[in-house]
Amino acid sequence: MHNMKKYNIILTLLMAVGVFSCQEPVEVPPTTETIGISSLTAYFVDEPLSKDPLAKFSVDVTSLDEPIVIPIPWFYPENSNTQITDITRMRVVAAMDYNCFLNPGLALLDLTKDNHFKYTDGRGEEHDIVIRGEITKLSGKDISSFSVTCGGKPLICLVDKVKKEIKISYFDGDDVSACKVGYTLSPHATGSFDGMESVDLTKEKTFVVTAHDGSTEEYKLIVKNETPVKVNYGYAAGSEEELWVLEIEGVGIPCVATNNLSLAAIGNYVVICPGNGDTPIYLNKANGKREGVITLGDAIPGFVKNDDAGNMLICSHSDGLFRIWRTNDVTKAPTLFLSYDNQTGYPLGGRMSVQGDIDGDAIIVTLLEATDVGGLVNSIVYWEVKAGVIQEPKIQQLTGFVGPNWGVGYWYVPGNSFPAIAAIGVSAADGVLLSVYDENVVYYYDGNFSGTKLLTPDTSLSNQPIPSAIDIKTFNGARYGLVFHVGHWPAWLDQTSFIYLYDMSDMKTVSGDLATSTSLVMKVIPQSFYTQGGGNGGNVVDAGDAILVPSADGYYMNLYYIDNNNRVLGAYQVDCIDKSAAEE
Repeated sequence: MHNMKKYNIILTLLMAVGVFSCQEPVEVPPTTETIGISSLTAYFVDEPLSKDPLAKFSVDVTSLDEPIVIPIPWFYPENSNTQITDITRMRVVAAMDYNCFLNPGLALLDLTKDNHFKYTDGRGEEHDIVIRGEITKLSGKDISSFSVTCGGKPLICLVDKVKKEIKISYFDGDDVSACKVGYTLSPHATGSFDGMESVDLTKEKTFVVTAHDGSTEEYKLIVKNETPVKVNYGYAAGSEEELWVLEIEGVGIPCVATNNLSLAAIGNYVVICPGNGDTPIYLNKANGKREGVITLGDAIPGFVKNDDAGNMLICSHSDGLFRIWRTNDVTKAPTLFLSYDNQTGYPLGGRMSVQGDIDGDAIIVTLLEATDVGGLVNSIVYWEVKAGVIQEPKIQQLTGFVGPNWGVGYWYVPGNSFPAIAAIGVSAADGVLLSVYDENVVYYYDGNFSGTKLLTPDTSLSNQPIPSAIDIKTFNGARYGLVFHVGHWPAWLDQTSFIYLYDMSDMKTVSGDLATSTSLVMKVIPQSFYTQGGGNGGNVVDAGDAILVPSADGYYMNLYYIDNNNRVLGAYQVDCIDKSAAEE
């Protein structure tokens, strides 16, 4: 019986083999239809670039028949003068399908040499491949900004990057035969107007941009006597553009713990006041180029701000006699604007906000840095200006926020605990905006100085930055509010700056999370330079400032910012020009 059972089992197996052998063979497809390796990325292994998360350089892999060359930029960051000279110690990572292999495995490579590998794709096929790197000159030849000033008057300029045209509008009576031209180009590119004192726009011109690698791009200048059409309200969506970004030490601002940085715009310049006793410097607004130091005269530079009429105010930082000087020219010594016998015993001038025209109606607000919990703590001092006449100073205590009293405790150091503050209009009746460490909430105080939470922290961030500056400006019928957060502990938390811009035309409609509020119109995360050797980046010196600057002709609004921790300053621009009308 057992033998018969064994026989039946063997017979059944043989029949099964015969059945399956008569079927068509099943074709197993390869696990991938591509070459299986999509990109290679190289990283530095040595400091300081090894700590920079942005210092990575990739190449897409489209063929295995030629050497795979990873391009390394000639300069890094590209807008710096720091040249990359050593790529002999690079960590290379491949993006491959899960069933593809390299032999030997990727590790530390000398990218100046051909590195040979056996690559097995998803089909099981082997390929001999070569990986190397190459330090390449920069190919960028874009125009970030283009400005024209004729007889001291700025003209309207539009850069059409698609049609390769620069459209310049002038008005009746404008002499365009000897104009000063400024522009910002791709890093290390040059323009054909470089070094020219003036340009005659009555004659047809072509502007040529030459990249670092020698390649060129031509733009035709189209100069017309016309008035550009504005959009109905606010700035034109899509016009947001970065003008320039620089390392602060590159323009001569040391990154030190004593900085209490502030910004002002005057004429064609942006002024940077270190707040550490050094004389403020001024940069070209269009391209960030340093032009010189301001003529200071007797002024004591604690903090700077500008009004809406082209005047710059310079205040002292003092617990005694507090003074504010004024000027409308970086080359002219400021004159004394007001003097206040501060008998509170606490400093003034760590922050200052100015709204309006100091020769007409305006308001100047500064902080009283009381370090106790008495009747002066959390107070501001302000002066209203009516028809050019300075009114008596008033001290106003601000209450209602949950956070600690500003100026109290360990965090009271320049730049850290000074609240960000901005007057909303030209009188105290318009209210102020305020943000204190470490709630990171923007408060709105109305004309009765009753405070409410306006904007709450950005919940998308695990480590909240410090609100270092607030500014408010009206542009083409819209009132915009700027909130600037300096990156807190960037070396430890990889935290950069954050720029938030809101439509604050109606304060009743402004609410919510800083990052998700329906009033938010623009959010920017600027570049950081804190890893690029030296400096004080990451030492919790949250000194920084940001300002909004509408142009005198009403067509542009620039945003300037500076961050001591991330060692960066830069500029963005929006406009209110109706591009569809310009095309007609």
